[in-house]
Amino acid sequence: MKYIILGCFFCYFPVFTYAGEEQYLPYTFKAGDLVVLSLNQQGMEKINNSKQFCSGFKSAPQTLLDDFNQRSQMKHRSKHLDLSCYTAVKSVSDSLRFIGFSGCMTHTGRKAMCDDFINNFNLISPQLDFFRTHYLEAENKKQQHNLDVIQNNNADLIDSMKKQKEEDLAFCDSNFDNVKKNDLTGISTTTELIDYKADLDQLKNMINYKYITPTIKKVCLKQKRYSDIYQDVKITQEKLNTAISNIEAKNKKSEINVRKLLDKHSETEKTYYSNQSQTTNTFSLIESGATIEKSFSSDAIEAAVNIVRFNGYSCSTVSSIQTMIFKRGFTIRCNNFNYTYDVFDKGGNWVVSVE
Repeated sequence: MKYIILGCFFCYFPVFTYAGEEQYLPYTFKAGDLVVLSLNQQGMEKINNSKQFCSGFKSAPQTLLDDFNQRSQMKHRSKHLDLSCYTAVKSVSDSLRFIGFSGCMTHTGRKAMCDDFINNFNLISPQLDFFRTHYLEAENKKQQHNLDVIQNNNADLIDSMKKQKEEDLAFCDSNFDNVKKNDLTGISTTTELIDYKADLDQLKNMINYKYITPTIKKVCLKQKRYSDIYQDVKITQEKLNTAISNIEAKNKKSEINVRKLLDKHSETEKTYYSNQSQTTNTFSLIESGATIEKSFSSDAIEAAVNIVRFNGYSCSTVSSIQTMIFKRGFTIRCNNFNYTYDVFDKGGNWVVSVE
């Protein structure tokens, strides 16, 4: 009885004779990392990726199709290389499936049954090698193309980064003098105010000074000339914050009750704000020829001046001070009569009003 050779309708390479002890199962055919076909010991398919493997040959060039036909020497020339690929994979799978199903390799009496299928397997295997070779060539070309694209993109990116760096360096060079002038001005002004013990408002105004280096591009700060200025700015800002905190702390600690100091001219409880850092000799506060109501002692005058100063107003010297007629409080004129303040009791607190 003669068995039909599944899937084999042309001769491709010389027929290999069957070696009785050769093992055909399990079987795995790979093309690179792709497992195209895999069968277990019983000839059952575990993996079949023939669609992925053969689809690339649908658009194969005519030269590759001619090469395949010349090698195959078949009567009917292939017109579609992808279909020939599918046929080759299926033919190998069918042959091995019969070998596994029939058990002809393991039973002595059945070995003759395997001859046609083994011949068919040996005929088709070189076809798979042909397809594998050109599949890998195509995959290598794809990979090389992808690498070329990546390299081109990287080259463009590197050029863009290089151009950006050049622009940034040009920016740093062209703006350094202005940045230096601006930030050093802020540093020197703040330092002078701290050294000469300026009042709280003057120091607080410097908090809003617009330094440039803290917001400059990072590429500029990598340059020592910029980083040195930036470090000086940070140190100056820290000194400023410390000076402001010290004055505010002293102002809070110096808050005392001044009822006894002002009891000669006010029946209302008054709060005495005495800024120890600003306290000076009372006589140096009073201007020559100043009009001072007799009820105001030197301590009361000093307390009045400190109440005005604590509320953020200027009073370097006293031109006159007198009790208010219709309110519980007093009017004080300062700095050669340039500033006039009404200081009066409101709800138990001293309120300063500027005229």
